[in-house]
Amino acid sequence: MEATTIERPLPPAAPAGGDPGGTPSAAPAPAASAVSADPPVGRSAAIGAALGFLASVAGITAAGSASGMDPGGALGLGAFVGIWGGAGFGFMMGATLTLARHEDAARTHRSGRRS
Repeated sequence: MEATTIERPLPPAAPAGGDPGGTPSAAPAPAASAVSADPPVGRSAAIGAALGFLASVAGITAAGSASGMDPGGALGLGAFVGIWGGAGFGFMMGATLTLARHEDAARTHRSGRRS
């Protein structure tokens, strides 16, 4: 099965800025914003994954030991839950919280409100 490529013509080149017969550019360059263009989502997600793993291991190990499990078995169960549940949940929450804070800051900046 071959992939098909759709070719589209390039838009016409914009006239030089000094050309008197040329049209002005569509939009001026945006001004520098107080809100960062790209939040550190990857870093926050990695930190969240590590914290989620550690919190799950500690919580499950403590709960298992308190309920009478062998400490090695409780640690193994904690590590299992931490890998499959804690890291994924922490990754998701780390990324989501960072994006939500960034969007809130951008919305506040655009509306001109100050808190």
